Amino acid sequence: MQSPCSPQAADAAFDALAAMHRRETPSAQTEQTGAELFLSGLIATDGLALVEFPANTLNDLPARASLVDQTCKLLGRRWRDDTMSSFEIGLALADLNRMWQRAGRVEEPLCPNREICVVMPPGSSEIIGSIVKSDLIRASGASVHQVLENDWSAIADTLAIGEPSPIIVAGPRVGLNDDADKANALANRLQSWFPGREVYLGGRAGGSLSLWPDRLGLGAADKGPMRAESVKWLVLASIASIAESRQIV
Repeated sequence: MQSPCSPQAADAAFDALAAMHRRETPSAQTEQTGAELFLSGLIATDGLALVEFPANTLNDLPARASLVDQTCKLLGRRWRDDTMSSFEIGLALADLNRMWQRAGRVEEPLCPNREICVVMPPGSSEIIGSIVKSDLIRASGASVHQVLENDWSAIADTLAIGEPSPIIVAGPRVGLNDDADKANALANRLQSWFPGREVYLGGRAGGSLSLWPDRLGLGAADKGPMRAESVKWLVLASIASIAESRQIV
């Protein structure tokens, strides 16, 4: 009989966990393959936006958001690997934005149960994440106020008007140039300007777009907030990158 702490027992336990992981994550692997095919079509259009979202995602908002998530992860990887230029990635993101608009936006609820402010950092090159996040939150019954001001003082003035609703700083899903630094700096500044107010930091390290309604307590399973003051964005982004590169396939 093997000791529970023996190398053989450890190897067997690892193999069992790996097998369980493979059984429980086929959908994630399928999503990644689908996103790779989708991105190939997106790049092949050379900025002409001839592709569309798959038909099965047009009436399934979380599925469409997941495809955007996976596509942005692939774009981020190509940026880090230097296999796509920032210009090419910018074209792909612009096409994603146009496609999302054509697929239809979620309207403001007639009787919202809450108001959420989504703030774009000035100078950020990505907007798709804030658009998708806003639609997901609206679909969960909350009203969304998108703040698109050109400087920090104008953002502060806009947020000071009305009720002290929760604030989400829209961090990047791809992470070109210094977009992550801009989002992190703005979230920390807003936390100091509005003490006691809920401030959250979005972006790739903030988790899947479709999880945000739950994180804000708008879904069935409130997983708890990711407050800006408790988030070290660059550290989380590094961990997320390592985790992605070591996925069991």
